[in-house]
Amino acid sequence: IASSQIQDYEKIKSHLHTDDFFVFCDGGLYHMEQLRVKPNYIVGDFDSYLNDLPTDVPIERLPCVKDDTDTVAAAKLMLQKGFSDFLLIGFTGQRLDHTLANIGVLLMLHDHHATAKMIDDYGEMYIADQTPILLNKGCCSFFSLMSVDGPFSDVTISGAKYPLHNASVMPSYQYAISNEITEEQCQITIGRGRALFVKIY
Repeated sequence: IASSQIQDYEKIKSHLHTDDFFVFCDGGLYHMEQLRVKPNYIVGDFDSYLNDLPTDVPIERLPCVKDDTDTVAAAKLMLQKGFSDFLLIGFTGQRLDHTLANIGVLLMLHDHHATAKMIDDYGEMYIADQTPILLNKGCCSFFSLMSVDGPFSDVTISGAKYPLHNASVMPSYQYAISNEITEEQCQITIGRGRALFVKIY
């Protein structure tokens, strides 16, 4: 849980489970009260969170001058601890540079064969590869496939307003965006490469 703004806490809380392991990154601690969850672990250099830290929670204190951001450090630490299913909250918005860097966290977790999804007030995103995506009508308003890791190809989309067949998407031409489900079920497949799949509620 990082520090970007959250407006609809109830929507975010609907994704949480009682057996989740909650890791707060520095200023993400400001969301603690509204989310009504207790940290299991805290990571940060604490240049953002200025209140007193809990005394009964393990804390990984990071130097302010470092290569890894607090979110990258937290993800790496949890991988080392054996976690393989990640939900990233407070990772998007406000600072575009931070948002783009945090998409890199999704890519890093995918590199480690972990399941990872980033959610905010507007939707969710994750890294799509050669595993087909099935979307039921009504599950979202729009969906997009974005090139964030180089080109991806052999893309087929069926059951949508803008179908594709064996298409390619380049970083310099992001045309596979703002699509809509028109059939009872939409299927998306990527033959080569990987993409950022974005679902807007």
